[in-house]
Amino acid sequence: MVRSWFSAGAVLLCVALAAAPVRADDGAAPAKEQARYHTDRGNTYYYLGRYRDALTEYSRAYAAFAAPPLLFNMGQCHRQLRDHAAAAREFQEYLRQRPDARNAGLARELLAESRRSLAARREVAKLALRAPALAPTNLPDPRIDARADPAPEPRPPVYKRWWFWTVIAGVAAVSVTAAVVAGSSGHATLPAGSLGTVDRR
Repeated sequence: MVRSWFSAGAVLLCVALAAAPVRADDGAAPAKEQARYHTDRGNTYYYLGRYRDALTEYSRAYAAFAAPPLLFNMGQCHRQLRDHAAAAREFQEYLRQRPDARNAGLARELLAESRRSLAARREVAKLALRAPALAPTNLPDPRIDARADPAPEPRPPVYKRWWFWTVIAGVAAVSVTAAVVAGSSGHATLPAGSLGTVDRR
């Protein structure tokens, strides 16, 4: 409900100032004319979403002629710019000067909203200060490029590789076979079950 009144509230207050009659014998006429000029420019910028430019024009209008509705408009600009502290200040001052304004209820709601947003932002800032102490320590170093190839693992020693022992076993088997063959060709072999006697017939 409040959001639907935001833009309308700003428009009504700006139009009220722009339509204020100016008498020829009014000594404040030049100031009001100047304020009206800057208010019209502020309205245009506000409609275009250029809130910082609108704030500048409303501020110039208020400096020329301190009409309380301009405080409300400046508060709206600060709110759109997420400057909640400044918005709360402008709405509070507006309510101080115009406590019985037709849009006083809306101004109070906007003031409360700005204060809540400001409190929430301060709480987030406190958590951000505590974040380094709460952050996990096992996260990867962000300075390391994740796309880079990882460093190769060190190669195990030769004697820990499977093929090394396979070669050793093969060499041993060949050596035993050669020894058996050599022995059988140069010496007589004893028959199985004999006591060591050799038949020389």
